[in-house]
Amino acid sequence: MQRFFPIFLSLLLILPSKAVDLTCPNSPVTSQTPTGTFPSTGLSIFPSNYSCGIEFDIPNGLILKFIVQTNAISANGDQITIRDSVSTLNEMGIGESQFYAAADNAKLWITTKTNTSSFFFTWQYIDVTGFTKIQNPTGSIIPLNLTQNSYYHFTSTKSRVAFHTASVDSTYDLSLIQVYVYDGEDLNSKFLGTLLQFRATANMSASTGNSLTLGTPTNSYGIANDYSAVFGYFSYTFFILSKGIDYIGNVLVPNGLESAVTFYCIDSQEIYITQLNMEDKKNGAQATHFKPLTPTDVFTNLLNYNIGDPISQSVPQQILTNTFTMVMYQCNLYVSLSSGPSYIWTLGEPGRRGSIISPSVWNPRTSVVAPYSTNITTHEKVKFVFNLQSIVVDKPGDKIRIEIGSSDSKPVFVEFNTTNQNTGEQAAYGTYMSTTFTGTTAGAQFIMNFKVEGNSTSTTTLPVVTTTKSSVTLLNLSSVITINTPTGSFPTGGSSMFPANYACAIEFHIPSGRVVLFNITNNLLFNAVDSFVIQDSALKNYSMFIIDSVFYAPASIAKVFLTTQTNTSSFHFTWQYTDVTNFGQIQYTTGSIVALNLTQNTYYRFNSPKSQVAFHTGSIIGDNDQSRYRIYVYDGENLNTKFLGNLVVFTDNSLVSTGRSLTLVNYYATATRCYGISNDYSAISGYSDYSFNVLSTTTPVFAQATTPSGKEFGMTVYCWDCQESYINSIRFLNPNVTGQEVRFKPMGPSDGDYNNLLTYNVRDPVDPRLPQQIPSNIYTIGFYQCSVYLGIFTNPFNWKNVAVGRTGSIISPSLWNPKTQLTAPFFTNLTATSNVKFVFDLNSVVIGKAGEKIRIEVGSPGTSPIGVEFSQTASNTGTKVAHGSYMATSFSGITLASSFSMTFSVETNIETTTKSSPSILNIPLLLMKFVLITVLSIVAIGVLSSTEQSGCGENEIFNECGSPCDKTCAEPFPTCIEMCQARCECKPGFVIHPTTKKCVDIKKCPK
Repeated sequence: MQRFFPIFLSLLLILPSKAVDLTCPNSPVTSQTPTGTFPSTGLSIFPSNYSCGIEFDIPNGLILKFIVQTNAISANGDQITIRDSVSTLNEMGIGESQFYAAADNAKLWITTKTNTSSFFFTWQYIDVTGFTKIQNPTGSIIPLNLTQNSYYHFTSTKSRVAFHTASVDSTYDLSLIQVYVYDGEDLNSKFLGTLLQFRATANMSASTGNSLTLGTPTNSYGIANDYSAVFGYFSYTFFILSKGIDYIGNVLVPNGLESAVTFYCIDSQEIYITQLNMEDKKNGAQATHFKPLTPTDVFTNLLNYNIGDPISQSVPQQILTNTFTMVMYQCNLYVSLSSGPSYIWTLGEPGRRGSIISPSVWNPRTSVVAPYSTNITTHEKVKFVFNLQSIVVDKPGDKIRIEIGSSDSKPVFVEFNTTNQNTGEQAAYGTYMSTTFTGTTAGAQFIMNFKVEGNSTSTTTLPVVTTTKSSVTLLNLSSVITINTPTGSFPTGGSSMFPANYACAIEFHIPSGRVVLFNITNNLLFNAVDSFVIQDSALKNYSMFIIDSVFYAPASIAKVFLTTQTNTSSFHFTWQYTDVTNFGQIQYTTGSIVALNLTQNTYYRFNSPKSQVAFHTGSIIGDNDQSRYRIYVYDGENLNTKFLGNLVVFTDNSLVSTGRSLTLVNYYATATRCYGISNDYSAISGYSDYSFNVLSTTTPVFAQATTPSGKEFGMTVYCWDCQESYINSIRFLNPNVTGQEVRFKPMGPSDGDYNNLLTYNVRDPVDPRLPQQIPSNIYTIGFYQCSVYLGIFTNPFNWKNVAVGRTGSIISPSLWNPKTQLTAPFFTNLTATSNVKFVFDLNSVVIGKAGEKIRIEVGSPGTSPIGVEFSQTASNTGTKVAHGSYMATSFSGITLASSFSMTFSVETNIETTTKSSPSILNIPLLLMKFVLITVLSIVAIGVLSSTEQSGCGENEIFNECGSPCDKTCAEPFPTCIEMCQARCECKPGFVIHPTTKKCVDIKKCPK
């Protein structure tokens, strides 16, 4: 259920002067009543145990605007809820709220348990057919701050339309709930739901036809693609880049498959690949490719990286566009990207290689681009080798010039002003290589490869900058700095060029409760032979490069090492002793999961009531999250205790505290996408190993575990933006070895010793049991003496759609979340494309509060559903069988004491004759809600008291436990998560006609 929170909050005062008419309307509201209010007298207090559902018919081309005022608190059982035309329930919050309902229907419910809540709402039908249409082809990327009174139409010339979204800060953008999606050319088309719902649906968020329409603004960006261009990928995502916001990602692509990411930078036409590494999976070919624009725009790869290539020497790599797509083939990829001009791109050293590609190649649909130039420089004379693969001259005057030179010699150059290909490898010596291209049209372009080699032939000596400020006798190898020199610098005169074969070690003694802040400048590239190294008190060495500027060294000793082989490196650093004993403190107990974007000047203390403290991390961008280096770990209750290392050192070495407290701090105030879990060491010490993995609605979890015989590997999974996930694949890599199991239990290891709720044995048929729902955002997996591949997703599509042979379990959220007070009833609906036999067994149900119940209902369109209900605690209720195309399970228990667990299977429908009444076999009568009623009443709860009663219309029957959601021609059996209610409804085989709004034979529905 979605919640709509108020536009503004105010104190709602009720001053009634006359009796208020709260009679619930018994007929649908139509556009013939374009505006209205309820109650008619304004905001009013409603009595207890009130229930009213008001239907609204909404013609195509209209929307219905609700303005709702209430002070109801849903936890007290009072609420006002609106169901839209795709059966999504939207609860209105305290204060004043607005909600827009799209065609073709909506229903508003007011329910109370107390007599303390007030409600009032108005409605207004609004014609949207006059909205301005903004046309976009597939391949378009647009900001979703959509213009008011406009709608955005996306069309494909090839296939259905797929749509994906991303936000600048990569957060879960709840404003997407305000963007409505229509399945067609305009706002007369079928409403598909909000964009937040649409992007989470199956089929990669695709339309049914060649058009898709959006309306209403948000702060995200969206990309439309031909569905045919993206459906072949294992996964496809969209990511927003911006200056100052680097992308650091880890993507795992299973064998034989491809995944893709389209990147779009909102404020720069320059992107740089700063890191790219593929872990060798020993599976043969692995590759990463970069191509222009989007998957809909079919262009060849411009950059290709294969396992075994000298990739580390090929970065940084320039990409001169704001839109490109990265395609990954069966690889485990670590990649980082930065936006905006990059200084390190211009720096060359022997071994460096790369490609220079004109902006027109990266932007083939842009008619005019600016002239292009770039310059690669080195500190010493080197051999530049280049190969102009292709040049296309589009108009007279276009030319490319590659110039190589140095300050002590005349430059050499080559120019091309005609179209050419494969001009051959050419080389020259110098300290710079400058490339300029004057072509500015889309047809003018070039692609060139280059590499930098050592200078083995030139004897020219480059000038060496020296200064008395760089005197190497300032400090010697035995120099020691203490807090008595709280600040200082080296060299004292600022950055200086150091001579060749220089070596210096400077030691800093740091008292407890202090850190030393180093501010650093140097010109070292990543492959430099000279070095600037800082060693912390955990004896871990950190190399400083040209991009590094700050380092914090904790107590008790730090060392700075400066070493050179060349005379081309410049160094300078300052130091400052800083007191950290007055930092603020935030305390957690073990079992806590925290986001590790820690507040500066604050330390985070984790306490165990039982044992030592263990800490593990996971990130939404994979295990290679470099931001963990910025978080420091102390062995105790504050920053006066022993420094154990940064979080990478701590976790990679499986360290634990010596006592019952552990402290984390981030001195750098840098952002991180990591999460961490603290555990009692005693709770995980039984595992052979343990890890923590972060799941999200856009990032699945893939894991491969290998555990020795008799041992179990533990892994806790945490979803930061969802409350349910689905086991999608379990593949035992050695299926002939017995005794292997994968086990799932609730919560984290320190939350309690809970029983396994799901177990998969190598000898069991695993595939029919998948996907499997887990209605929780945290659970722990045990891999027992097995070698297995595991995949976990958050998309519910495959869970809900079943076929013959499918088996599984339905387990209440309360069993998965035994320490969490639930706020909403549970509902799930399994559907098949045709009638099947559902076999289910309710293993246990615990009713913790009077009035709670579980209902399992089986049915199909055009027939009356049948179901069973339990409102008392029971176990081992026996196997039951029913035939239909869906099985819906709803459970109203939300207390910690309320729970249920059931198994199900789907078998071939073997019914051969038409039955006069529905049936569910083998139902123990004494466990039913209605103990003293007839067998027919028990097995067909959906038609209880089905005698026509006064007040019901033609072809209607009265149902004491009817569905609140109407059966219509469009949806003969709608999915409805509300519990049953006494009401008039269409007879079996009858549905509501879209025009007459009366119950008619389903055969009379319009085609």
